Amino acid sequence: MTSQLTAAEQTEAMLSLSFALILIPYALVVAFFAVMALIHVQHLIHYGATTKMSFAVTFCFLAGAVLILFTTWYLLQGTDWSQRMIIDTPGFGGDPSDLIIN
Repeated sequence: MTSQLTAAEQTEAMLSLSFALILIPYALVVAFFAVMALIHVQHLIHYGATTKMSFAVTFCFLAGAVLILFTTWYLLQGTDWSQRMIIDTPGFGGDPSDLIIN
């Protein structure tokens, strides 16, 4: 005997996550990158690497970082972060017979 769920019950039974959860790993990566960039600049200052080449490499590094952050902001500014992702997995909160393969 299998139980039949209505469409509303099936939607409730599916795994639903907010898009904003994607920002957590991204924020961790950005924070790690920022810490490493600060350590890099601090080492350049501390060890007296004040040649034109070190300034050029540091400028390219920081300009690339700013470009990546700006591009990310520009491409994601229209995203509705309150929208939910619905992940439909067989058997998640629904009929266990969905997992049986005939």
